[in-house]
Amino acid sequence: MPEAPLSLCDVEPIHSPGLVQPHGILLALQRRRDTLAIIAASANAGCEPATSPAAYLDADAQALLEQAMAAGTAASDLPLGILRDAHDREWDATLRRDGTDHALLELEPVAPAASDPRRLLERLNRGLAAIQLQTEHAVACRAAVAAVSEVSGFDRVMAYRLLEGSSGEVIAETLQPGATQPAEGRPDSYLGLRFPASDIPVQARALYNSAAIRLIPDARAEPVPLLRLDGSDAAVDLSRAVLRGVAPVHLTYLANMGVRASMSIAIRDGKGGLWGLFACHHLQEPLHVGPEVRLAAEILARALSWRLSELDAAIVETRLARLRAVAPALLADLVPALPAAAGTAVQPDLATAAAVALGACEATAIAACPRTPGLEPTRLGAAPGDAALVLLCTWLDDRAAADSPASDRSASAGCRLRTNALPGMLPPSLASVLLMGDVPVCGLLAIRLPGAGWLLLLRPGLRRVVIWAGNPDKAGGAGPDPLSPRASFAAWTQEVDGLSEPWSEADVTVALALRDMIGEALLDRAAGIARGNEELRRRSEETRFFADAAAHDLSEPLWQIQVLSEVIGEGLEDLPADLPPPPAMVADLRQMTQSVLGSATRMQAMIAELSRLAVAGHQADRSQRVALREVAAEALEDIRQGPPQTREPAAAALAGASIVLDGLDGIVLHADRAQVRRVFQNLFSNAIKYRDPERPLTVVFEASQSPGGPGADRIVQVEVVDNGVGFDPAHAPRLFEPFRRFPNRAAAATPGLGLGLAICQRIVAVHGGTITASVPASGTGARFRFTLVEPDPAKLEEAAGAPDSARTLGDAA
Repeated sequence: MPEAPLSLCDVEPIHSPGLVQPHGILLALQRRRDTLAIIAASANAGCEPATSPAAYLDADAQALLEQAMAAGTAASDLPLGILRDAHDREWDATLRRDGTDHALLELEPVAPAASDPRRLLERLNRGLAAIQLQTEHAVACRAAVAAVSEVSGFDRVMAYRLLEGSSGEVIAETLQPGATQPAEGRPDSYLGLRFPASDIPVQARALYNSAAIRLIPDARAEPVPLLRLDGSDAAVDLSRAVLRGVAPVHLTYLANMGVRASMSIAIRDGKGGLWGLFACHHLQEPLHVGPEVRLAAEILARALSWRLSELDAAIVETRLARLRAVAPALLADLVPALPAAAGTAVQPDLATAAAVALGACEATAIAACPRTPGLEPTRLGAAPGDAALVLLCTWLDDRAAADSPASDRSASAGCRLRTNALPGMLPPSLASVLLMGDVPVCGLLAIRLPGAGWLLLLRPGLRRVVIWAGNPDKAGGAGPDPLSPRASFAAWTQEVDGLSEPWSEADVTVALALRDMIGEALLDRAAGIARGNEELRRRSEETRFFADAAAHDLSEPLWQIQVLSEVIGEGLEDLPADLPPPPAMVADLRQMTQSVLGSATRMQAMIAELSRLAVAGHQADRSQRVALREVAAEALEDIRQGPPQTREPAAAALAGASIVLDGLDGIVLHADRAQVRRVFQNLFSNAIKYRDPERPLTVVFEASQSPGGPGADRIVQVEVVDNGVGFDPAHAPRLFEPFRRFPNRAAAATPGLGLGLAICQRIVAVHGGTITASVPASGTGARFRFTLVEPDPAKLEEAAGAPDSARTLGDAA
């Protein structure tokens, strides 16, 4: 048999070789209106031009074929069972439709296994169970090759995994006893041996997307040509045909291995790509396996694919769980100025967290390089220095088109990045400074950070030993052509420098998860900065208002005290030393003294109000259970018994007033009793200050609550409605700003600094709630609605044991 050079393997017409394996018959069919025509047939079919299927098959077979061709137009492989031809020969028939009016009918000899389907099904079930029970990749592959061997009857079955760069390695093998015979250049076992990418050319790998199985029952059989019967010279696509002829170079390859019959079955990864193959060899004799056995073997391949995907997913989840466990401590170092998460369990120290993270990512070093002014690179492990990292990130920015370019080779070894995301190789000037200690960086996985910058996972170069099945760089063919298949498959050892372990899809998945964690931390940090800026803006605004209030409200009583004190002093100096003061002067001095005392009292009240604002909401003791109706009643009594300057107006307002507290009955929660009472006091005072003098005061309290329960906070909502003079709805958003007082009919009679509602807002906020103001539907008076949050009982129990339970509970709410 002539030998084809290996250089032609990637360009030979593998999809349409024009050859058919001689053990079966292939007919190419075309539907023409209401009839079927054979447009091409293998030479061993004996078909003449213009032959129809009716002339080749018996009546029952012809009827079944017509029915199958009429059943839709989707691409499909339809097993037709045992059919008879016009010569009364039985064939195992399969119709392969391509979605058009064309189809291939493959007729194969009836295999012995077809007569014992029960035994085949039992073997298949045992194999499926054995694969599913395994918890390790290698053991699952061993169970799978054993099952395929039992189902198919091949002497040797191997699980062959495709590696980075499309080379492959045998990771599991089963061999029937006595199947091999010692021969030069043919090892007894291929387990652990590597095969170069050229052994399965690119288009041969792609062909497994069309047909999962390739069968060669007899590698020494001479193929027969596929003849066109319709006068056309167009090639027939045989991509999905099991009877497709085999390239001579591959037959020579099998002969050099001592293989007489072979079958290969695609094993797919979780994304549908080609993970590897089952390679089945029969060594001494031809072996034909029928469609039932092939289907059983393909089912086993799918089962192995699913199990490997499940095991991969479990490994990734374990690695992610380890990464999440140390994320707070880790991110505090990788994201500058980011504090560890509050309220979490005790976190491991940074050294422990870094070791766990490096193990989870299976990297020797990690560097986070946000391309943001003011943020320097941060690193875990023995990563290169800042200058080298900045140079690498600049190079990535200029050249990377994908989000996760990767390399497992040093610059001297090629450093062509996986996914071809980066054109070319790392320049020597950059490779020379990418060092982890004294060891060059050879493994690089770069993940874009949100916004700008890179997350870099790094691995050093290793000295690795690869054992090949024969010298991959030397053909050593038996013929005169040096490019013919290698004759020896004996173990050949090669030492390789400048390579790291290749990055897997699992590595990329974990790296992307770390990228997302860093991205969320950066967003949290930005949000925290924004909140801090907003708080600074608010405090600055309050400080300005405070200055205005101090300048305006406090200066007037101070001026009165100063002036009246000077007048009193001057009057006392003018009194004769030996005469009693005139009664009129005594009365004037007494009146001025009372004015001084009144101004001082007003100043004292203003200072107390400012003090209450300063401390309002800063700390809440939530260890007490508070009944809202009791607290509201206490607040009302505080108003009644207040200082004279407020007691008398309150008494006048409350005379004949209607105060309804019944809507608060039954509402109990953990809260700071004194602070909640202050909220009710201020809302009562607000209603009294802004009452309508033309009608008796009415204040109605209503409350409601959400269910709450384990794992959920309970929300208590309180609504206070009065019938006072109300306010302009346009002022509602600013009512709670300190020192804000808006004009209304009661403005002239409302002393104070305008801090009551601001104090309410701060107290409500520290209890986890909000407060709003609106005008009732009646259009008169004011409605204030505030919420208080009762934390989940588990939070309360946890906070009860904390050193500062009051602060912890307030923060938890």
